Amino acid sequence: MRKISRKDCLRILLFTISLLLGTIIFIAEAYSGKAGFSSIIAGMIVSFSVVHLLRIESKRLRVVCILISGMMGILGPAFGLSLSILLPMTLFLLTSIIKTKQEARSVRKSYSRGILVITPSIGSICNFTAQISLYLVISGKKLVIVDWDGSVSEILRERGVPFRQAGWRDISLSYPGRLGPNYVAVASVISSLITGIGAEIIASAIKERASVELPETVRLIRDIIAHEGVLLDDAIPGLGPLIINVSDLDLMSRDLVSALVMLQSLSFGYRDFILVIPIISPISENSLRAAGGRVDIVEWVIREAVKRGCVIVTGPEPSIVALREFDSLIVTRGVYSVMGRDLNKFLPNYAKKLVKNEADVLISGGSAEPFQIGVSSLDMF
Repeated sequence: MRKISRKDCLRILLFTISLLLGTIIFIAEAYSGKAGFSSIIAGMIVSFSVVHLLRIESKRLRVVCILISGMMGILGPAFGLSLSILLPMTLFLLTSIIKTKQEARSVRKSYSRGILVITPSIGSICNFTAQISLYLVISGKKLVIVDWDGSVSEILRERGVPFRQAGWRDISLSYPGRLGPNYVAVASVISSLITGIGAEIIASAIKERASVELPETVRLIRDIIAHEGVLLDDAIPGLGPLIINVSDLDLMSRDLVSALVMLQSLSFGYRDFILVIPIISPISENSLRAAGGRVDIVEWVIREAVKRGCVIVTGPEPSIVALREFDSLIVTRGVYSVMGRDLNKFLPNYAKKLVKNEADVLISGGSAEPFQIGVSSLDMF
């Protein structure tokens, strides 16, 4: 419950006394049977009190309202008193409606199904993933989050937010669903981009299933892709997000799980949860350049994930191919000093100055503005 300060109490008391004073003057004028100069003063006093009690923000609107109420006081005490109260209240309601509509237009303007967050380092990727997850949870969103370093579960636990945590082995990343036999092929291509191992080798290892001699890295990739567990959709709790903890893996394997969780989400014909995923290789400039003719596969995965709602938090080298699939872009502070001229290649002119000022910047709907993580600022889904 919000506590009322002594200053607020004094303000309310002052304007209440003013309201009573103006009303008493009007009553006196009514008994005298004529409206004089005191009616103008009474109208202004009453209107002034109501305007400030309602906290009408526009100074011009306040002045106009007070002057009109004062002038109308000469038409009679009853009319003057009524107008002095009703005019400010009517203006307050109208301005509130207009403000609400403007805010709604602003939200629709930045409405997004996909947000790409560009950060300058691995540490900032993990930190931003935790912060944005917290505020999306608070705003009532249903989430699946990949947690690289345990910071997401830590921040939610500190805030008393309920969640379910699962290890990567607990969740099935092999369910083909609506993707059918194409699932393994796509998973192999994406794994190849991350690990540098041929997609054909990975696909063969997955399909073999037998205990054959494989290099350790290939064996780990096979285990991550082919292990069986609870379906992603079934693992989400009734209250709070599902957090998939991969802090026990190396960076390459964390990146792989993130990419496969994104792919796995496409296996379901209907998805009502938002993905929050830290990811680097599958959308980086170098990886997609190395992908050659398989770029279209990565584009398709990103495009489908974006349609159903996702936040991807990445490092400072996203490719143009990946960037163009997102509705909204957040460039965090510190990115410009890392990327420099490369950042200018894809930033619109209206956003460059803000980014250079080392602020977090939201670029969406043809505009750019300083961004601060919060429930209202993330109400894009």
